Amino acid sequence: MEAEDSGNTYDSLSDDDSEKEEARLLLEVVRAQCHVRQMEQDTVLAQLQENTAIGELYKFQADQAHKKLDTSECDLGYLRNEIRKHGISLAGLPSTHKRRRMLSDTSQGIFPSHLPSWYAFIDQWYALDQMSSEA
Repeated sequence: MEAEDSGNTYDSLSDDDSEKEEARLLLEVVRAQCHVRQMEQDTVLAQLQENTAIGELYKFQADQAHKKLDTSECDLGYLRNEIRKHGISLAGLPSTHKRRRMLSDTSQGIFPSHLPSWYAFIDQWYALDQMSSEA
């Protein structure tokens, strides 16, 4: 009768049944803990995959930026050589190099057409500089 008053069904079990029930409940706890550990491991593996993918993305972006930098440095070096070759001073000081005027320079521009469009501005500037030096 005490068992019914307390509302606990475990009070009415015999010692043997009580041990079996405790063992069953412990087994259930261990299974749940095992499931939790498995889920934690799956989470860690998923985070590792995510971090690996992000690392590959950053490496790709860095490689692309490096290629752009190399191209820009090449273009800048080409531009600098052309400016020096034609005796143009970018600092507003007279150039120590003699100016060379070539027919192809004035008719087609001094830069090849495959270079970026801002070279066209330099071509125009060079043509104006040539005209002012002739005047």
